[in-house]
Amino acid sequence: MTINFVCRAQKANRHGFANVEATISANGKRVFLSLMRKERPEDFSKLFNAKSENELKKFCWDVQRDIFNKVAEMQSKGYNLDVETIKEYLKKGDTKTKKLKATTSEYLGTLRPRIDVNLTFCVYQKYERALE
Repeated sequence: MTINFVCRAQKANRHGFANVEATISANGKRVFLSLMRKERPEDFSKLFNAKSENELKKFCWDVQRDIFNKVAEMQSKGYNLDVETIKEYLKKGDTKTKKLKATTSEYLGTLRPRIDVNLTFCVYQKYERALE
């Protein structure tokens, strides 16, 4: 998972300011999360790429740290970690998606009726061990 920060010029308002956005990428998918900070896009790129530490970089580092902490919290609670679930969790503090354990239990439930039809019990046990 990677987190980048952008300030897109095409999103600028009539005064030239645009929201700073966090870009979260994982497994080939990407979402944009708008942050509560506005900057001029040309100033953003200069400040963000500067070698010295500044207030904008500190803000972005703090946001990045908070996102990684929330992702770790989601992992400890057993949530599936895809970008849409992460975005929903960051916005609302919780998510309506299924937890990983519920998903695996549901999958094993769909396999159970297939035993002795086109699936041996030995193969079913391999699935159980792999999903534990």
